[in-house]
Amino acid sequence: MRPQLEIWRVFRAAGRSPLGLKARQRREAARRRASARARSATAKTGHPGTGRGKPGQVFRAAVASAPQIAGSMMTMSLLGSFAARAAWCRRIIALALGLLFAQPAGALEPAPEGAEHRTPVDATSYPWSAVGALFNSSRTECTAVAIAPDQVLTAAHCLFSQRTGRLMQPDSLHVLLGFVRGKFEVNASVRSYHIAAGYDHARPRDSVGADWAVLRLDPPLPEDHRPLPLADRLPATGTAVEAGGYGQDRAFMMTADSHCRVVRVATTGMILWNDCHTIHGYSGGPLLAWANGTDRVEIVGVNVAVTVIGPPVTVTVPAAAIRRELEAAAPSVPDADATR
Repeated sequence: MRPQLEIWRVFRAAGRSPLGLKARQRREAARRRASARARSATAKTGHPGTGRGKPGQVFRAAVASAPQIAGSMMTMSLLGSFAARAAWCRRIIALALGLLFAQPAGALEPAPEGAEHRTPVDATSYPWSAVGALFNSSRTECTAVAIAPDQVLTAAHCLFSQRTGRLMQPDSLHVLLGFVRGKFEVNASVRSYHIAAGYDHARPRDSVGADWAVLRLDPPLPEDHRPLPLADRLPATGTAVEAGGYGQDRAFMMTADSHCRVVRVATTGMILWNDCHTIHGYSGGPLLAWANGTDRVEIVGVNVAVTVIGPPVTVTVPAAAIRRELEAAAPSVPDADATR
């Protein structure tokens, strides 16, 4: 009997074949080469979220190695355990989205030891009395903040029905201020709204910098619910901030994270990132800070999204950018101080 035929019989009895063995050997070799390339790219740029390497460098390296990384994904779909494939997928996605989600160089100081994130706050006391829960007919819950006696600011995506993807009518929206455990001080009806010119609900990631809207109320808010002013300049990286809203885990009680900072500001001035702990329901809620050298609280942005890669980071539309568009549309931007 020829040796080749005997080899075939041995492998067939074991449910395998020499060709299958060679194929597996080739795939294993390809996996090792892909792994070496990925380690080399990570060593050069720093893994996203570790603070090593600049975000732009991480993104360029990820793009340059994308074909090899994609090949390694195909290899891993055939080899290794599910946990190994999942780990590779997380690493590849982190590299590919490095520009958006990488932490800037130089880690910020963490919250003080023992500090709690997202603690309950008094929704009836200033400045939180200017923040309300936004409800609509499709039962989507968001947060909004008063910027004038007859205007509140929120996220644009909160005005779209999750079921149909269409804009909801103004009369289906209402804002509750002083809302605590089912009781409220103000139930404000919405007369109309203005959505940022660049927002496209069909492309939310591409238009995240325009994910905001101003709702007009009728009648206006009572005097004891003073609005908050919009900041006229971008906050610096490292600025201490607070984020508040009605999260889905405590939908009938406002919570806030008072131990966070701005971690990055986009060069375009259209987006900033902060390390506040936010959750579904905080969309449209304000990012607050104290004006330099004063005790005046102002809105430095509206929170619209949370990253899902690496440490949680909240995406915020700067108030300065919102203010510029509002000024261009109507010369007189509401100044909360003038309404007190």
